[in-house]
Amino acid sequence: GPVTKSGIEMLLIGIENTEKVTVWQEETAAFIVDYFKKNPGVVYDVDVNVTIMFQTGTAAVESPFPRGPIRRKMQETSTPSVIITYVQTTTYKSKYPNSYVYDEDYIAVKPFEE
Repeated sequence: GPVTKSGIEMLLIGIENTEKVTVWQEETAAFIVDYFKKNPGVVYDVDVNVTIMFQTGTAAVESPFPRGPIRRKMQETSTPSVIITYVQTTTYKSKYPNSYVYDEDYIAVKPFEE
């Protein structure tokens, strides 16, 4: 049956939020499924559903300088980013179904390692 992993976090750099939540969810799920189709191996027949729980804008600058021209310049050139926290529900088959190595954690992380 399906397994659910909650609280997965992904940092997206260059945007302040995902305005099109449904599109992001669908494209992220499709990316994961496509990864395992293109890289068959121990895990196969992967199907994924992604649901955003919440988004958190991040502080773009952490400076050792509490104030002054260096900090102001860093703030002017900082890149917006957001942390997406989501739930991933997955069904899959594995050559080693009793393995703790090839589980929902592996499926959540592996496509984004390369």
